[in-house]
Parts: sequence; C-alpha cells; structure tokens
Amino acid sequence: ATILAQAMVKEGVKNVAAGADPMAIKRGMNIALKDCDNILTSIATPVEGREDIEKVAKVSAGNDEIGEMIGDAIERVTKDGVVTIEESKTSKTEVTVVEGMKVSNGYMSPYFVTDQEKSEAIIDNASLVITGDKISTMNEILPLLNMAVQNSLKLVIICDDMETEVLNTLIVNKLKGVLSVLVI
Repeated sequence: ATILAQAMVKEGVKNVAAGADPMAIKRGMNIALKDCDNILTSIATPVEGREDIEKVAKVSAGNDEIGEMIGDAIERVTKDGVVTIEESKTSKTEVTVVEGMKVSNGYMSPYFVTDQEKSEAIIDNASLVITGDKISTMNEILPLLNMAVQNSLKLVIICDDMETEVLNTLIVNKLKGVLSVLVI
C-alpha cells in the first residue's frame, strides 16, 4: 500500500507540474485507491500464526535469524502489542519485551511542570485515568474531578486529546491549588 501511494503521489505531482487539474488528479486517485483496495483485499492471504509471520519477516528482512526474532517478538506481545525495532550500538541482536504501555507524548501543557529545571511533571501516589478518547467537555470528567477534590486525590489523566476549554479549566484549578492534576 505504501509503495502504491508513493507511486501515485509521485505521478500526481508530475502531472500537476505539467499543468493537469489538481482536483481531477485527486478524484482520480480516490477512484484508483478504492480499486486498488478491492483488488488487494481479494488477492490477499491472511497472515495467521507465528509460522506465517516468520515467513513474511524472513523474506522482508532477507535473514532467517531476524525473521525468527520478529516472529518471536510478535508472538510474545500478541496482536494487540507493539513491536519497536531500534538500531543497536553493538553487534548483538536481541528481543526485549517491556510490559505496560508506552505513552508517546508528555504533559499537554507546560503549566503541569513540577520541576522547572528538568522540565518534568511528577505526581506521586496519583490515581490514574486512562481513555483512548478525546475529552471534549467538562461534563465528561466532572464526577471524577469532584471525587478527586472531595477525597484529596491526585490525578494523572492520559487521553487521546482534550479540548482547549477543558484543559484550561484543569490548569486554572491546578494553579489555584484546588486540584492536583497532570494531563498527558
């Protein structure tokens, strides 16, 4: 899919540079994408199990040992896990499994920083709230915030995104000392 997309963009840019209508190119690309998706879906072979994963990985890596390691890594983290490949500073190739989750972003606002020198936001012994959704209104988290204030709980909220109005309200309450909160 990536190779097809790259080729389509490359040819599209060439055609636009030659005077073609960019919107017509875009419409054509959308039609082609649907056709490509249908064709690829009809001829695709599902990859199921470690053996299939290893076969694909061995061909892609051009190396049986690396293919086996990739198969092992994917089997260990399961289909819901994440595999990250990093360059090693040594000649050793290894698989390391890290339990838990990886948060790709830091604090949502510098107002959550607790150590200005290190630019770190640290809250010890906090209650953790995790959602994969965007928090759009205060009403979504108001019962939680009330409970935190009433019970003197510190909160760390990890969410996909947060509306500016909600974030600003949390910042104001943090700065006033009403609520100890960190949003990631």
